[in-house]
Amino acid sequence: MLFRSLQTANYSVPCIEIDAQDCVWVFVGGYGLCQYDRKAGVLKLVCQDVKSARCMKADADGNIWIGTFNGIYRYSPASGKAERLHLRLSAENISCLAMDTQQRLWIGTEGGGIDILEIATRAVSTLLPGADRYSLTSESVYAIYQDKERRYWIGTLKGGIDLLDEQQNRFRTISHDPLNANSLINNFASAFFEDDKYRLWIGTDGGGLSIWDRKANRFCNYRHIEGDPASLSNNSITSIARDKQNAVWVATFGGGVNKFDPVTGRSKHYI
Repeated sequence: MLFRSLQTANYSVPCIEIDAQDCVWVFVGGYGLCQYDRKAGVLKLVCQDVKSARCMKADADGNIWIGTFNGIYRYSPASGKAERLHLRLSAENISCLAMDTQQRLWIGTEGGGIDILEIATRAVSTLLPGADRYSLTSESVYAIYQDKERRYWIGTLKGGIDLLDEQQNRFRTISHDPLNANSLINNFASAFFEDDKYRLWIGTDGGGLSIWDRKANRFCNYRHIEGDPASLSNNSITSIARDKQNAVWVATFGGGVNKFDPVTGRSKHYI
């Protein structure tokens, strides 16, 4: 496979993924899929078959699934190629991807709710918003996360967060309360991460970051503060990930990447 270092001072990163082998995959807008070379400290461009993406997710076989404004691609490290998959999706504009413990790909869309892909059979089922309280609260889904108890946290556009518990077969909604400081920072949820203390990290589109201690029902909220270099670099958060050294990385839209310390609530900014 041919690798080459990405030589550019300015670039946009809509998504980052760390696979089971601890490989760091970075999608660079206008260039394609890159892999981070830890020893050399550089990004290496590995595939230019897809130049624009919104999200990506690794599966158990090491393939990288890439969500775009026009459907889904699957990158195979063995072939070095990305192929477009022709699936019967509810919408082609893919806003987020998640892999559950059954190796089903959950596909959040812009305007079509959630499609669930059985990878082995390519069968697709769909979750759509409804009039009752046990349905999705929005047709636009920006983040999906399965926690350690196999519940699904679904970040929506304007509808807050929907919690799907398949064992109870019902939804619960967590939303921003403008009259309560101890609530979700805003209703535009765009990224999830669960730490080893079972706290849920919720990145939002324009509101900053909430860390929710579910046992204590306490929200700690963090925003970009103008003139404070140790605050978040931007309030639009695209992804949250933890490396094997337990450092938490918060990627933003237009503000680069932050290494976030939950003890102090301070960030170190990387461009």
